Amino acid sequence: MSQSKHIIIFSHGFGVRKDDLGLFPSIIPSLGDAECIMFDYFEVDETNRTLTVRPFSEQVRLLNTVIEQARATHPEAIIDIIAHSQGCFVAAVATPLIKIRKTICI
Repeated sequence: MSQSKHIIIFSHGFGVRKDDLGLFPSIIPSLGDAECIMFDYFEVDETNRTLTVRPFSEQVRLLNTVIEQARATHPEAIIDIIAHSQGCFVAAVATPLIKIRKTICI
């Protein structure tokens, strides 16, 4: 019997990039074979070293889009969310239509 693919989507806090100032990369090694997905809620301009905050509703839409893409790529996968700070609120409001097994807020 094969084990289902495990995907973990990270939902970061306000004013930081997708790695949440190193928090998420420090967690990933303990997650075994899970596929980890990090993405930015904000517009990142590497040249000018700026973050432009998107409206909260856009952040919710982005999270749902990431979840839908993961589910479309791996329909049978177990999907969990690890969220931090404002990312917890985004995950709570998103109430994704695609089944999430667990949401862990840190």
